[in-house]
Amino acid sequence: MERIRIHDISADLRARLERSLSQPRTIEQSVAALAHLDLHGTLAWLLAAQDNIRSTLSSSAISRIVDTVVRACASATDPGLLPDAHTVISCFKDFVSPDLAAEIIGAPSGEPKHATFRPMVHALLTRDPQNQRLLHIATELAIASNDISSAHRLLTRLARVEDSVATVYNVFKRRGELPPVEGPHIRAALLSSFTVDSLLPYVDLEFRDLGLVPELYVAPFNSWVRELVSDTSQLRSFQPEIVLLAISIDDFVPELAASFSSSHAQEKGQALLTQLGDVARDFRRWSNAPLIVHSLYSAFRSPLVPVDGGGSSPRWLDLLNLQLFDELTAIASVYVLNMNELLLHRRHGAFDTPKLRYMARMRLGHSVLGEVARAYARYVAPLKGLRRKCVVLDLDNTLWGGIVGEDGPHRIQLGNTSPGIEYQDLQRYLLSLTRQGILLAINSKNNREDALEVIRSHEGMVLREEYFSAIRINWLPKTDNMVSIAKELDIGLDALIFLDDNPHERELMRQVLPDVLVPDLPTDPSLYRQAIELLPQLQTLALTEEDRHRVEHYTANRHRKQVRVSAQSVEDYLESLRISVEITHATEASLPRIHQLFQRTNQFNLTSRRYEIDQLATFARDPAKRLYSLTARDRFGDHGLVAAALVFVEPGCWSVDSILMSCRVIGYGIETALLALLSNDARSAGANSLIGLYIESTKNAPASDFYRRHGFIPETPQDRLLRWHLDLTHATVSSPPWITCEAIHDS
Repeated sequence: MERIRIHDISADLRARLERSLSQPRTIEQSVAALAHLDLHGTLAWLLAAQDNIRSTLSSSAISRIVDTVVRACASATDPGLLPDAHTVISCFKDFVSPDLAAEIIGAPSGEPKHATFRPMVHALLTRDPQNQRLLHIATELAIASNDISSAHRLLTRLARVEDSVATVYNVFKRRGELPPVEGPHIRAALLSSFTVDSLLPYVDLEFRDLGLVPELYVAPFNSWVRELVSDTSQLRSFQPEIVLLAISIDDFVPELAASFSSSHAQEKGQALLTQLGDVARDFRRWSNAPLIVHSLYSAFRSPLVPVDGGGSSPRWLDLLNLQLFDELTAIASVYVLNMNELLLHRRHGAFDTPKLRYMARMRLGHSVLGEVARAYARYVAPLKGLRRKCVVLDLDNTLWGGIVGEDGPHRIQLGNTSPGIEYQDLQRYLLSLTRQGILLAINSKNNREDALEVIRSHEGMVLREEYFSAIRINWLPKTDNMVSIAKELDIGLDALIFLDDNPHERELMRQVLPDVLVPDLPTDPSLYRQAIELLPQLQTLALTEEDRHRVEHYTANRHRKQVRVSAQSVEDYLESLRISVEITHATEASLPRIHQLFQRTNQFNLTSRRYEIDQLATFARDPAKRLYSLTARDRFGDHGLVAAALVFVEPGCWSVDSILMSCRVIGYGIETALLALLSNDARSAGANSLIGLYIESTKNAPASDFYRRHGFIPETPQDRLLRWHLDLTHATVSSPPWITCEAIHDS
C-alpha cells in the first residue's frame, strides 16, 4: 500500500493540529473540523503524528479521534480515500471501532487485500469476536490467500454468531464451493419418514464445530425400513459410524389431525413400535453403529380434545413414547432422542411454516433445526472420543455471584434463594459430572485465602475443596495457570474446558491456548447450567467403571506424588507402590473402555489410529488378531483399565498395530509389562519375530523411544511409518521386577 506522503500536508494544517495536541480538551473538536475541510490531510497527519498522539492522549480520546476520521471516510464518496484510511486503521487497530473498520475494509477498492489486510482483520476480531461483517471479510481473505483450513473455521464461527436460516444455508453453500479440509471424519447417515433436506446444513455445521469433517448420507424420505434391513441398501454400502432416524407420528397416524378412537390409535401405535423394534434388531445384525431414533411427536396440538374412549391424544402419545423407550433401549447402542424436550426450547414448537408441511412434506420447522442438529452432536462427540476430561472454573460471578475480594466471603450471592440459587444449581450439576468421571479444577484471579474460605465454609457451597483435582487461585495469567493444571493432572490441554463469565478472559484463552475448549457463557447466570449441560463434549454414550472412579484415581495419584518426593530413588519409589497388573483379551464388557483409550489417548499412543467400537468388536472376535487390555492397581488404589494393545497374527510373525496407555500411569513400567506379555505369547505361538509400528504425531513424543528401549531394531521408514523388529529367537522382553503380572487367557 502506498505510504502517505508527509510533504503533501499543508504547513498550516499540521501546525494547527500539533498545537491542539498540547491542549487535549480541544483536539477532538479540531480534528473533526479539519476532517471536514481536508480529509486527506487529516488522515496523513494521523499517521505522521501517531507516536505523539499515543504518548499525549488517553486511549479513550484516541478512540474518539480515530473513529471521527474513519466515520468521515465511510461517509465520503471519494474512493481515493480508501488506501489512506486502510493505513490509519492498521496503525490504530487497537483504538478504532471494529464496526467502522469493517465498513471501510469491506468497501470495494482496486487493490488486493489478502496480503496486508489479514493481520489487521485478525486483530480487530480479537477485540470483537462476534462481529459478523469482520467474519465475512476474514473468510473471504482466507479464501483469497488459499488458507482453506482457516476459511472453514471462520465459516463455522460466522454461523455460530448469526444462526439465522439464511446464514446457516449460505455458510453450507459457501463451504461446498471450497476444497475439503483435512481432519478426522464422521460418517453419519440421516434416515427419515419425512423430508429432512433442510436439516442437512445444520448437521454439517454442528459436526464441523466439533472439529470433524462430515461425510453425510441422506436417504430418500420414507425409505428408512429398506435402508436399515436390506442387504443391498446404500446405507449398508456407506458403512455409517452413526445413524440418525427422524420419524414423526403424523406420518403413521394421520388421523391425529382430528379426534379418533383410542383403540384405533393404540392399534397403529403398537404396529409402529413393533416395526421399529424389528428394524433396529435387523440393523444391529450387520452394524454396531449407534442408532438414534426420534421419539414420537405431532405437529397437531389438541391437549384439550379427548379421543373416543377417554383420555387425550397427548396422553396417548406420552404412553406410546414410554413403550418406545423400553423397546429400543433394550437393544445395544440404540438411543431415543426426546423430541418433546427439544421442542420446548423453541416457542414455535415442531413447525413454524405450516404451508411447507404440506408442500414439501417437512415435519421440522426452521426454528427447531438447530436444536435437533445440536442434539445429534451430543451423540457424535462421545462416539468420536471428543469428551473432555476436566472442567476448569473461574470463581467470582461464575461459581458464585459477586466478587469475594470486594463483597467479602459472607456477602456473595450463593444460597437457596435468588440471586444465589442459580449458582447452587450449577454446582450441583458440576458435582454430578464428577460421578461420571469428569474432573473439576479452579483457575481464578483472587486472594487465595478469601476464596478458600468460601469453598471450605460458606453454607451455600455444594462443591467443597476435596472435589477439585487441581486449584490455582493467584494473580498469574489464567493461561499460565491452565498449562500448570494440565501438567499437574497429566492430561493434554485438549482435555480441558474453561468456564469464565468474563468474555475478555475467554477470548484471551482461545487466542493463547486454542486447544482448550472455551464455551461462551450467557450473561444471565440462570442460564449457566443449561448452557453447560448441553455441551457435546460433556456427554457420554456409555459410563464405564473407569469413568465412575476417575476422580478417586486422581486423588490417589496425589498421594503417590507425595510419596515420590520422599523416596530416596526412583527404584525405591516404584518398589514401594506394589504395582500389580492383569492382562487379558478384550471382552464385551471391556470394549467401551478400550474404545475410549483408542479415541482419547494421545501421548502414549504408538500409531494414533482411531478405531471405532464396531471395528474393535470385530478385532476381538477375529482369530487372526489379538486385542489385549491391561488393568493396574497399587497400594493407593485401583488405576482401572489403563492400557490396550492390538496385534495382527501371521505365521512366524506377530505385528503390533497399536499400543496405547493412559498418560496418568506413564513412568511406572506398565507398558513394559504389556510388551513382555505380547512377546511371550508370540513366542509361545511359534512366532520368531515381533514387529512394532510407530507413527509420529504432534503429541506422542513420550512413546517415541518405546521400541528402541526394549531392544527392537528399526527398519527403513516408509513415509511416516517406522517399523521396528525384534528377533524372538535371540531376544526377550522382561517385565519390570517391581510389577506383579497376571495373564488371563481365553480357555
